[in-house]
Amino acid sequence: MTTSSGADTPLVPGTVYGLRSWAVAAMEGEDGLEAPFTGVRWPSGGDAIEARCLASADHQPPSAECSCGIYAFHPGEDSVRELSWALRKDPGNPSAVHAIGIVEAWGSVEVHDSGFRAEYARPHALVLFERTAQPDYARRIERLADTYHADLVRVRDPEGLRRHCVENDLGLSEQAMARMLGPEFVQRRRRSRRAGRRQMAWHATLATVLMVMLALFVYVAVSSAVWD
Repeated sequence: MTTSSGADTPLVPGTVYGLRSWAVAAMEGEDGLEAPFTGVRWPSGGDAIEARCLASADHQPPSAECSCGIYAFHPGEDSVRELSWALRKDPGNPSAVHAIGIVEAWGSVEVHDSGFRAEYARPHALVLFERTAQPDYARRIERLADTYHADLVRVRDPEGLRRHCVENDLGLSEQAMARMLGPEFVQRRRRSRRAGRRQMAWHATLATVLMVMLALFVYVAVSSAVWD
């Protein structure tokens, strides 16, 4: 396997697991999983999909000089939150249905800070967020799990999915990432976390200010009504 530097070093022996989303599309009366942007349909029955570069036939995906390959995210707090947004209704296409799950990948793998691009992959598990999944949607995901010979992971929310991945050793640990990507990865991760904490603090401050302003508005409105 390879890192994002392109060095031919077996840094990730065996399989690696990550998170991704699919579009759910019917074909010949049966739901299937498709890549959201390319529309490529993933093979069912437990078979693997092999990456193909749509831009050039001169190299085997994934290539360090290209963006080709089968994408997946590392199962961190940010990625599970972002992927959960894929399940929200798209106002521009309200009939669109998406699924998220855990992929098992192998072959050549380009590893990056937020995820990886792989040569081969298959759905390892599909995910249901029990707090928000509607019955019709849950039944479709259950059928898809059977169709793709994948596990069905039921968790309460995105944080439950992250914990499931950690507890079952599904995904690269930060220690493994640091070994592969070097000390620069650790520094980038620290900067990202500091920026995230600052953003959360700013959002909390803004929410507090808005609540105070709303309370003052209500107080003034009630006081005016009393005096009138």
